Amino acid sequence: DLQNMHDADMMVRRALADEIRDACINVGFFYVKHHGIPEETISRALAAGKRFFALPDHAKAALDIHKSSNFKGYTALLGENTDPENRGDLHEEDPSGAARSDDGAMTGENVWPENLPGFRQDVLDY
Repeated sequence: DLQNMHDADMMVRRALADEIRDACINVGFFYVKHHGIPEETISRALAAGKRFFALPDHAKAALDIHKSSNFKGYTALLGENTDPENRGDLHEEDPSGAARSDDGAMTGENVWPENLPGFRQDVLDY
C-alpha cells in the first residue's frame, strides 16, 4: 500500500521501503494499491499492450531485442532462457520508455512500433 509514500515522517516512508524490499527478496513479487495512477491511464496502457501483442509475429520480430545494442525491444515468448535446464522464459519485453541516465549496457532509447498510433504516449503516460 503506497498510501504513505509521501508521508512527512521519514520513518513511515522507510518502513514502506522495507516492506517493498522484503517482498522483492523473500516473496518475489508484490501488488501495489493506492499508487495514484488514474484508472483511465492504466486502461489505455493495457489496451496499448494488447494492440501490440496482437500484431503479427513478423511485426513484433522487427523490434526484436537481439537486434538492439542496448537490450531494448521485443522478446518473443520462450525467446530467452536464463535457466539452461528450462525450455525458455515466459516473458515478453515491457516497453518501459525513456533512456536510463547512466552509461551502462542498457543506456539508450527504447524501440517503438511505428504503426500503432498512440501506443508510445499511452505507455509513457503510464
